[in-house]
Amino acid sequence: MTTAELEPAHVVDAVKDIVPTLRENGHLAEDQRWIPDENLQLLDKAGVFRMATERRHGGLDASLAHQNSLLKEISRGCGSTGWVSSVWLASSWVARGHNEQTKQEVYASPSVRVSGVFTPTATLTPVGGGYLLNGFWKFNTGCRGADWNGVSALLTLPDGTTEQMALIAPMSQFEIADDWKVSSVAATGSSTTTAKDIFVPAHRVQKLSVVTEGVESRSEPGTTGRNYGLGEFVVAQSVSVYVGIAQDPSVLCELKPSEPVALAVATSAGALAVRRFVSIRCSSWEPSMIGFT
Repeated sequence: MTTAELEPAHVVDAVKDIVPTLRENGHLAEDQRWIPDENLQLLDKAGVFRMATERRHGGLDASLAHQNSLLKEISRGCGSTGWVSSVWLASSWVARGHNEQTKQEVYASPSVRVSGVFTPTATLTPVGGGYLLNGFWKFNTGCRGADWNGVSALLTLPDGTTEQMALIAPMSQFEIADDWKVSSVAATGSSTTTAKDIFVPAHRVQKLSVVTEGVESRSEPGTTGRNYGLGEFVVAQSVSVYVGIAQDPSVLCELKPSEPVALAVATSAGALAVRRFVSIRCSSWEPSMIGFT
């Protein structure tokens, strides 16, 4: 099926068919601490990574509702795969707030995987034609399989104050630490990434508020329901991942008492999924041993 023939609803249907395979690969994902290649290939073939890309760039421009339906199905098969997919889609959606030159580069392949972290634990230093980026970002989910990395950094202004900026650069330019060693969702690959004198062209850097707030540049003429702010968008997507996990908490795999449990829970649905799993599968664990964030 060509991109022109593909529709968001068809992608959701295609993912429903691969849920058993995602679930079967769950323990492999946990053991190798990353999503199996088979999962990624199946999701790519289904059109998952085109969902947040605008149609003018060869994507499907899926609504938030369609993206949520998709993420629920993926998470029903594998919690880690669902969480990483949510980050890649959300970060790809955020990238739509950049200028047209940047979008032409990021979406040169419409089936794109974009990771992102917006804690400003880095600095930008002006140089000819752009900036040098130095710093690090913890919990950079999906970095091991991403094409691009959208991050935040501080820029010192002439008056000595700082401004939080957003930028995007190829993931291949970042160093990835092997420091994501947790239980239950080890396969999200939420490792620390580091930038050392990465040159970022000026057109790929702008104020953080431009890409995190709802902006009309995310919508094509005549469409609605795409101009959400980052907070609303991410929380809505998270709910879908947690609901999918809650339908079968066994997708979280076995908890390991020797390792911390990592699960960012922004909703009661997420907390319910984890507590239900613990009560069913891990009677030796106490709720106080799980940290919800």
